[in-house]
Amino acid sequence: MGRIDEYRAELRSLPESAWAAHLTKHSGLPGPRANLELAQAVSEEAGPALLDEFIATGDEDLTFCGVIGLGRSSAEHE
Repeated sequence: MGRIDEYRAELRSLPESAWAAHLTKHSGLPGPRANLELAQAVSEEAGPALLDEFIATGDEDLTFCGVIGLGRSSAEHE
């Protein structure tokens, strides 16, 4: 199991209401790089409504995760 799969399992074990705090805690920010594997896991697990919520927060990492997820969803539906 790769790291993205591990993050996906972690996210599935949490209620969606706890995702934002979990993402913030494990974002890797501030620091040299964001946790790209976690952002990818979010893009694979979150629904459009949650991604929109993340973007609306204005938080750097949550917005990043939301945009990655919407981009992935958009690419899949073309």
